[in-house]
Amino acid sequence: MLRPADVVRIRQRVNVTAMWHRCACPRPADPARDTRSPLAPAGALIMVTAGEDGTEDLYRPTPFERLAIVDDLLGRRETALEQAGLIAPTKALLLAGGRVLECAIDRSEHDGLAGYHSRGLFDPFDVPGHDTWLTLARGPAGDDVLYAWIPREFVADADAGIWASATRCMRWVDEAELKA
Repeated sequence: MLRPADVVRIRQRVNVTAMWHRCACPRPADPARDTRSPLAPAGALIMVTAGEDGTEDLYRPTPFERLAIVDDLLGRRETALEQAGLIAPTKALLLAGGRVLECAIDRSEHDGLAGYHSRGLFDPFDVPGHDTWLTLARGPAGDDVLYAWIPREFVADADAGIWASATRCMRWVDEAELKA
């Protein structure tokens, strides 16, 4: 269940994100390409690193670092829209046919199945393309939860990725939760 503070943050950011998607990708067709514009985050929410001995390991930034990565990207997205003379509505929640997705990014198996079945909407760590990101919050178990707005064109792809996830680390947020 979403906390009231998370609902407020999601409601503030979904309109900007939907507007960004429409401007950055006027004819969306490929979820791998059309959810990852050149306006990229300053870091990764999770990534593979190599140790001195060549072994691979997962690097997970701290919750504070992850929040800074997401907030910085969203601030730059809003600034880019304003510089183009566009200001998203702030009073209404405009899902524009899309849906809000909750991703418990630390519970992923990192097997790439969600990415494969979603045609690349999700990366190998079950993180959707950065153009969809809304906010990062703490889950009930203390893990990081990324909220993302999935454009209507890619809802079926996201459904396929959710289905393929062995850990069920992703779920759709019920629209009623966003109206609280």
